[in-house]
Amino acid sequence: MSPRAYVAPPWRRLVTAAAGAAVCGACAAGDGGEPGFFDVRLPPPTVLVSLESELIGTPNDIDVDAAGRVWGADARSHRLLVVDPAGGEPRFVGREGDGPGEFRTPVRITVGDTLLHVIDGGNSRVQQYRLDGTHVADHVIGDGMVGGGEVSRHGDVVAPTSGVDSTLARVYTLRDSGRRGIGVPVVPPGPWDFTVMKAEIAQGRVPDPMRNTATPAFGADGTIWLLVQTEAEVRRYDADGRLVWSRVLDVPEIEEARRDFFRGNAEEERPWVIVPLRTMAAAREVGGRLWVLVQGESGSRQAVFYILDRDTGDVVGRVSVEVPDAVTRFAVDAERNKLYLAVSAEALLLAVDLGDVLRR
Repeated sequence: MSPRAYVAPPWRRLVTAAAGAAVCGACAAGDGGEPGFFDVRLPPPTVLVSLESELIGTPNDIDVDAAGRVWGADARSHRLLVVDPAGGEPRFVGREGDGPGEFRTPVRITVGDTLLHVIDGGNSRVQQYRLDGTHVADHVIGDGMVGGGEVSRHGDVVAPTSGVDSTLARVYTLRDSGRRGIGVPVVPPGPWDFTVMKAEIAQGRVPDPMRNTATPAFGADGTIWLLVQTEAEVRRYDADGRLVWSRVLDVPEIEEARRDFFRGNAEEERPWVIVPLRTMAAAREVGGRLWVLVQGESGSRQAVFYILDRDTGDVVGRVSVEVPDAVTRFAVDAERNKLYLAVSAEALLLAVDLGDVLRR
């Protein structure tokens, strides 16, 4: 049976005045003046997998293999989901547990040439599978931050540190069991004193203990990307850990995320809770460019990507698409010209036609 027989009908389009009047943020910041800058609104997505299908619980991550199959890491169901947009039976890989082929919390997934690599955050390890779903090996990382990290096509892992050990991230290499740090912290790491931090937020300042929060991603040729959240800074590091360039995204969507941070904390009365400041949800290399997904708040009706030149860091384009809720992760199938979106809050996997975006 085709996967389409399992999914609910496409969600009803939700259009707001704000989405209809969206402004090119990079143009407003001065980046869009460069020749060739593009601002593209994609057509509405179609549903690949929905909550009603009972195939998925919480899609934490997605990737696409060479055959065009979409793989999803499902933290709630403690397994992987594989669906073929062209048809065929959906299938599952893994189950809940701590043994070989079992997951406590699958949070990140990357498809390589012959193997699938999965970060099992609850068990602090990387699991490897063949593309037919056969379990191959487990590699224990033993880093409590690995769940917020990323895994490469070769099984290496980069995990954030929040500035510990004078780095922003640790890289674990599979081939030699190596470990090294990359990234100079924004500020020296310090303790989280919630009383002091809440007072600073009330005064309109981002507390220093939050400023070393980084989201990592792998690129081609050993490149590692760090998205420094509070600064809205994108950093590119080479295979030896040297900084190649950094770029601050000064765009309206990120300014809105900062306003939401201060507004959310002003409304949060519990003394032990601080609403985090996240400006960028995820990033992926696509060809010679880096796609950066801007963080969307719960209930967001638009997913926005800024496209950066891999070599220079220049912002070359902006891509947006209407969505039913905030998009948390994405994957691009360049061969089939498709963009896949994970909407964790709605247990949705969506598919979008990219049109001519990849040729621009």
